[in-house]
Amino acid sequence: MATASDFSDWLQDEMNKRGWRQADLVRSANINSGYLSQILKRERMPGLDICKGIANAFGLKDVDVARRAGLLEPEKPQSDTPTIQ
Repeated sequence: MATASDFSDWLQDEMNKRGWRQADLVRSANINSGYLSQILKRERMPGLDICKGIANAFGLKDVDVARRAGLLEPEKPQSDTPTIQ
């Protein structure tokens, strides 16, 4: 299960990779600056709409961001070996 700390750290790393400030993400993701500030301070977790905005801003799949936030189950690894029936 994702924690506020895990998501905040991931989000800050993604912003750093792009050289973005909070204002850049707020503008690109079309999200509230106060809400983003609370996420980065580990005071709250994002909902699905915020995850979709972040994903859109970063060019990522919204399901991947939602998984990072713990809103969806982790993707199950696919087996390379066929099953014998």
